[in-house]
Amino acid sequence: MKSSPRVLVFFIHYKNLDDTLETLESAGKLDYPDFTITVLDNGSTPTSVAALKQSPVKFNLIASKKNLGFAGGFNFGVQSSLGDYDYIFFINNDVKLEPDCLRFLVETAEADEKVGLLSPRINYYFDQDRIWYNGGLVKMLQTKGVHQDLDKKESELAEAARPRETGFAAGCAVLIKKKVLEKIGWWSEDYFLYHEDVDFSLRAKKAGFLVLLEPRAKIYHKISRATEPGSSKYIYYHVRNGLVVAWKMGNNWQRIALIIFSVLRLLKQLPKFLIPGKARWARAIIKGTVDFYLGRRGEITSNF
Repeated sequence: MKSSPRVLVFFIHYKNLDDTLETLESAGKLDYPDFTITVLDNGSTPTSVAALKQSPVKFNLIASKKNLGFAGGFNFGVQSSLGDYDYIFFINNDVKLEPDCLRFLVETAEADEKVGLLSPRINYYFDQDRIWYNGGLVKMLQTKGVHQDLDKKESELAEAARPRETGFAAGCAVLIKKKVLEKIGWWSEDYFLYHEDVDFSLRAKKAGFLVLLEPRAKIYHKISRATEPGSSKYIYYHVRNGLVVAWKMGNNWQRIALIIFSVLRLLKQLPKFLIPGKARWARAIIKGTVDFYLGRRGEITSNF
């Protein structure tokens, strides 16, 4: 009888201890026969680490002395614990997994050797019939990845729950075949937060791998627990990183269009300095755009 592929279930802890503990509890209930859980503590406090160790769920804990960001944390953590695993199931630390989630993902991945990345259907944690991610579309000239069926009710979908190709796998929860990493390398640390998943998915596709949504596999996500939606840094990273991935993955004509788009977006920000409450957004968009052209990548440490 063929043994099941070995899976490393991996996620990063950074603040929000209660979320991490709930994710850990959820992962411990997966009904897949052969997996190991590893948690990277991404530069949090000794008190937080001590609390993690009290969890009744069996897992490996590794630590970084500083916050390495999303991609940096993945690279450090997985390189430190990869071993002879066949897959890495990378998840956020603010999700709840259905017990059969991993089993469905591996089953679909094993059915076709061309499959490289798979994401489950992801619904809102606090409104579990409402969809957050049901596949993604990459809109290169708008410098963003868009979630399909965002905010729709799952109970009202007409489509059958079967695997299908998608524009990008969601970094919130993605099963990665080890051979993808062996062929295309690790997650890009240019971004620090946001758009790493689009970059990685497009690189995998370019290398000949399929990127799929497996809607039978389901998780629930608490959404943006690391950075507040609408904050200056949230806007900054989305603007700068959207430009980074579009420039890296676009052709020459798309890059010309990207320059025109970014200049027009900069000009649109100027009147916002006269509108109460809009100046902060405008400042973040301007800084994100300027830093892109100046080649500034990774974590932003200055205030603006």
